[in-house]
Amino acid sequence: MVIKYAYYIALGWLIFLSVISNLIAWLNNHTMLAIFFL
Repeated sequence: MVIKYAYYIALGWLIFLSVISNLIAWLNNHTMLAIFFL
C-alpha cells in the first residue's frame, strides 16, 4: 500500500518538474525573442 502511494507521489513530482522546466524554457525562449526584437 505504501509503495503504491510512493509511486504516485514520485510520478506526480516528475510530471510537476517537467511542467515547471518546460514553462521556464518557454519563458526563456520568449524573453530571448523579446530582447532580440527590441
